[in-house]
Amino acid sequence: MGDEADIGVLREFLEEKLKDIPHCYGEHGDCGIGKEYKGEANDWGTKGWEKGVSLLEFGSELALELVENKDKLGISDEYKKNVMFYADRYTHLFLNQISSLLDEVDFYLMEGVGRLAYRIAKDRRPSVSDNKILSTINPIVKSIVEQTKRKIREEVEALVMEGKL
Repeated sequence: MGDEADIGVLREFLEEKLKDIPHCYGEHGDCGIGKEYKGEANDWGTKGWEKGVSLLEFGSELALELVENKDKLGISDEYKKNVMFYADRYTHLFLNQISSLLDEVDFYLMEGVGRLAYRIAKDRRPSVSDNKILSTINPIVKSIVEQTKRKIREEVEALVMEGKL
C-alpha cells in the first residue's frame, strides 16, 4: 500500500487525464456522481476478491517495473530475458500451481481463441452486451479449440512416425 496523500495526488492526476474518455473505469460503465470503485467481490466472492487484489497488486508492480526497465529487457544482468519470457513465467507458474483444477494448454487455447473471437465480435458490434457475445461465441470457440488440438496432435504424431522428432 502507498501513502494516502500520494494516492490522492495520483488519483487526481489520473482523473484529470482520463476525464475526456467516455467510460467510468472500475464501475463497469455506470457513471454515477460520487461513485467510487468498490471492487468485484460480487463476481469473485469475498475471499476470492481479497486474494485477487493481492494478485493484481503484485502484477501491477511487476508490469510497472518491466515497463520502466524496457530498455534493459533481454540485454542486462538485471533482466536477462525479453518481455515474453516474463509474461510466460507469470502465467505459467500460476497455472502450474492450480494444475489439479485445469489443464494449462486448454486454458491458453480457450483464452487465446476466445479473446480473439470476442475482439472481432466487439469491433463489429460494439453495442452488443459482453454476456451476449460470450454466450454466442463460446460454442464456436470450443469447437475451434478441439479442431486445433486434433490437428496439432495429428501433425506432431506424423512427425514422430516419420522420425523427424
